[in-house]
Formats: sequence, structure tokens, C-alpha cells
Amino acid sequence: MEILSVRILWDDGVYHRSEGYAEKERKNAEDHYMNFFKRKQVKKPKERNEITNKELKEDIANIALHILQKDTDYENLAYTKVEFGYLFDIEGHGREALFKIITDKTTVYFAVQGTEMLRLNFSEELYQTTVDGFLDLHS
Repeated sequence: MEILSVRILWDDGVYHRSEGYAEKERKNAEDHYMNFFKRKQVKKPKERNEITNKELKEDIANIALHILQKDTDYENLAYTKVEFGYLFDIEGHGREALFKIITDKTTVYFAVQGTEMLRLNFSEELYQTTVDGFLDLHS
């Protein structure tokens, strides 16, 4: 067995040299090393895909409809359509959504991040690319 020189702190606060066994010290160092990196690993937050949650989608859409401006964004809301690209509930972050409202005059894009809703200046191509990218990362 290989013998190492180990420092031990005694009650008097002075370091004294003692002999220990390399195998035990190597195991302690390995355990410390592994625990250090286990603590540093970031746990992936739990995500719940809420795209089928009709009530939640209606609530979000109703809030967005109140942001639209009559005569600028729509004339009549009768045939307005809302399409969600994605809708997730992410632990520690909140809701994450991207959706569009198609009115008789225009298409308006929105994002939900946590507790905030943002009106976006998106093209259809950017919208679709963003949806596809998000779903690739979170599916």
C-alpha cells in the first residue's frame, strides 16, 4: 500500500504531519470531486405543454384581443381567428407562448413570457421559424 503524508489539524490549531493511506485519500478526493460537480449541474426545469388547455388559451386570447385597436387592427371581430404556435408552463419561469391573431384587416403576433404579454412586430416567416425552433428545443 502506498503511504501519503497528510496534514491534520489538531485541537491546538497547529498543523501536524501524519501518515495516511493513499487509497483512502484518493477515495475521499474522488467523492469530493464527484459531489462538487453534481452540485454544479443545473437541473432542467419541468415543463408542461399546455397547447391543449382550451381554458388557458381562451384567457390568453381574450387579453390579447383587448390590446388590439379597432379600425387599425380590425373592423369586426366576428371571424377573428387565434392560432397558438406553442404554449408551455415552465417551472420557475411561468408561461411561455407564441401565438397570432388573424383579423379581417391584419395578422398580429403575440408572445407571453412569464406574466407579461408582448405585441410583436413579426413576419409570418419569423413566426414560423421561432415556433419551430422553440418546439425543437422543448419537445
